[in-house]
Amino acid sequence: MNGADDNLQTTDFSPDTMVVRAFRGPRDAAYARVLLAFVVASACHLWLADAAQPDWWVANLIYVVGLGLLAGTRGAIGWVVCAVGLAIPLLFLRDQLTQSALLLAVCVAGAWATMRRPADVAGFLRAARGLMIVTYLLAAFHKLNHDFFNPVTGCASYGLRELAEYYRLAPSTFALYPDADALLAVALEVAIPLAYLVGRRHLARVLAVVFHIPLTLTMAPAFAFVMAVGHAAWLTPDDVDRLRAIWRRARSPLLAGALLATVASLLLHGSLPEWTMIPREFLLWLALFWSVAALVRRGRGRDRQPLNSSSKMPVVVVTAFVLNGFTPYLGIQFQHTGAMLSNLRIDEGCWNHFVVPESIRLTDDYLRVETVVFGSPGVIPDYEDTVLRQLWSPPQLRQMRRNWCRPEIRPFSMRGTFRGIAWEIDDLCDPDEPWPFDHDGVFGVELFGDFLRFQKNLERVCPQACIH
Repeated sequence: MNGADDNLQTTDFSPDTMVVRAFRGPRDAAYARVLLAFVVASACHLWLADAAQPDWWVANLIYVVGLGLLAGTRGAIGWVVCAVGLAIPLLFLRDQLTQSALLLAVCVAGAWATMRRPADVAGFLRAARGLMIVTYLLAAFHKLNHDFFNPVTGCASYGLRELAEYYRLAPSTFALYPDADALLAVALEVAIPLAYLVGRRHLARVLAVVFHIPLTLTMAPAFAFVMAVGHAAWLTPDDVDRLRAIWRRARSPLLAGALLATVASLLLHGSLPEWTMIPREFLLWLALFWSVAALVRRGRGRDRQPLNSSSKMPVVVVTAFVLNGFTPYLGIQFQHTGAMLSNLRIDEGCWNHFVVPESIRLTDDYLRVETVVFGSPGVIPDYEDTVLRQLWSPPQLRQMRRNWCRPEIRPFSMRGTFRGIAWEIDDLCDPDEPWPFDHDGVFGVELFGDFLRFQKNLERVCPQACIH
């Protein structure tokens, strides 16, 4: 996760005070590029439907204030305030997104690096690079399961069908040989970080944009820009010089090509998407053409990026993120681990990973509802069927109480099992009803009642088609 760190400048302020370090960040160019990428990624993240929930508005405002502080000061105060804005939805508002955890990890690295004297720009870049590498590799590892490689249920096959639908083409337009779409997805996700690690940075960027364009159009409209934080951290002075030279000579063809590709894509789609998708798609096409031009241009570009670091910070942050990424196999959590769009199942009876055996799971913390009544049996059969058909978790039952409870459906009663133990709730809508899940949480300790550890809309039967 090293780069051309010899060219990095550290920032030294006098007098050395916490306030100075909090409000006066490094003026290093490499740090500034990553900071800009983080601001853009955060804007895309905040535009997601998840963040549009009224409960998130206060956290979003805090996050925006943090982004303003980052842009104005580049110092630790901005990273800390952004971290608070990200942590509130994660811990208290059922945020299900892996990208939230990734952005939070970047904030921790940024705050840690900028509070040091002198500012640890090199360590911050190593942390950002490592987090990006680990996210791709974790996502690929989680996909090594039977259901992902099943063309009927796999998210890769589903994504290609969604892409065909987006472009109003036959569902089989992008279909490959059986299992080839899953193999291609995993191969690309592994090839991107490997290309970086062997010094083929321009190739890595081309592969990344090719991988992210269809994802952005169909299932993950912000994820490419969140991952761009790590890609920006891998830019070396040699890379920047090459990209600038290409821009000076070929700016007009690059812009024209990106514009034409965007227009052609919109025409194939046949209607205007959500308006922010148009500049996002344009930027991705521009990144693709620019990266291809950098790849084919003669010159240096294979210099290796050694991963040794004298700073403990990137090792600690990246190691913590890796350990978090393997928690699904212990049964501790599923969300926030890079397992999005993976078809991974960790619940009893549906475990499907090729490599990790089910015997490693410590606990199965899904709720299984065996009976449910809204007032009297059969009053709301569709809701009853949904509750019985799916797996649940205590934060989701709390959300049921907030969303579904009204006088005409009471008593809202249910019975089921949790960790093999029977439980019963006479009326979920009664705030004084004894709560049978106080022992929920990691290793039986519930610190945050609305921290969403497990995915929503998960059927009790398996296999199940792609969830996203």
